[in-house]
Amino acid sequence: MSILATDVQHTGHRAGHRILRWCAVAVVALTVAAALAGCGAWLGWRDAGPLPSDQRATALAGELLPGARVGGIERQDTIFGSDSSGVAPLILGDDEYAGGSVLLPVDVPDVAEVRATLERTGWRILPDSGRWDLAGVAAEAYVTARRDDVEIAVYHDDLGFYQDDHWVAESGIVFWHPEPALVRPLALLGWGLGLLLGGWAALKVTARQSGRRPWRRSAWIGSALLALPTLAVTGELFAPAVVVPPDPPGALWEPYVLFPALVIAGTAAWARALVVRLRRAG
Repeated sequence: MSILATDVQHTGHRAGHRILRWCAVAVVALTVAAALAGCGAWLGWRDAGPLPSDQRATALAGELLPGARVGGIERQDTIFGSDSSGVAPLILGDDEYAGGSVLLPVDVPDVAEVRATLERTGWRILPDSGRWDLAGVAAEAYVTARRDDVEIAVYHDDLGFYQDDHWVAESGIVFWHPEPALVRPLALLGWGLGLLLGGWAALKVTARQSGRRPWRRSAWIGSALLALPTLAVTGELFAPAVVVPPDPPGALWEPYVLFPALVIAGTAAWARALVVRLRRAG
């Protein structure tokens, strides 16, 4: 039986019903695809190696900036995580959730010179290195590079911050976890499987049913609540955001951590719609 004939069987001959049904199928498919893409990325990150020790990070900084004085080292060794604790972040969101890093506050007088040193010493300059301008004035310059199992970012922010009646420029060197090779393939695989699984499930749930459909309102409410993380994950998967040091790269699944209340409420609404639908089908 053709797809068109099957669609008519489930929705009747009214074009509006068919359009509404396929919109619902697309929304569910994209929502499940985003969730499984995040799961795939999380699985890929399990293969990440450790961050460099304080001694190694300091030694590498000395190679790039000989004689520079390194301030207090700030490190977070988790691959992705947060220092927040308690139940509140699990419900209200966790703005502190971030990738692990080792930050060395140090004066960086010339990022271009550091770039040349990185190239000369065998580092591979990454494409997200660059310079931001604000009204024609250099606001921030940074360079990111990778060598072996180490990824480094050197930055100098001319805007800085205001302290003791004068502006203080911020600069330093930060080390990140290099993204494992399997992260993106597993994320794309999860997205594709989620698209198929979500579409198939939505087609089953939206099969023609006589009489009222009380489950549809809960289903649409759930989809609306899950729309923000769905759009954020899909956008990051196909158009990654620019990472500006000293902030480390974010996780693909991070929107689900930042907006857990929406995820919980949306999943609960979907579960209610499914239960009501199965009861009426029985």
